[in-house]
Amino acid sequence: MPFYPTHSDMNDDWMAHLFDQPTLDDCEGKYIVIKLEDARTKLDSREKATLTRYLQKLDNENQYWVVNKDEPYAKNVQALIFGKED
Repeated sequence: MPFYPTHSDMNDDWMAHLFDQPTLDDCEGKYIVIKLEDARTKLDSREKATLTRYLQKLDNENQYWVVNKDEPYAKNVQALIFGKED
């Protein structure tokens, strides 16, 4: 018989552990980056609405530059920002 949790059984990472997926607490680094094109093309309308609500709730006024580590110029950007290469 499947387990159907009650509200009191659930916590923030209940679903992630149910499907053996990492939680936010398992993530390394300081930021999460979501490419808009991926969100627009890979999420259904309900997921897009949920993501939009989450982003509105976080409401971060900071803006960041993001560099794809796979790009050939990434090491140059890293050296410029940190004064060294990895």
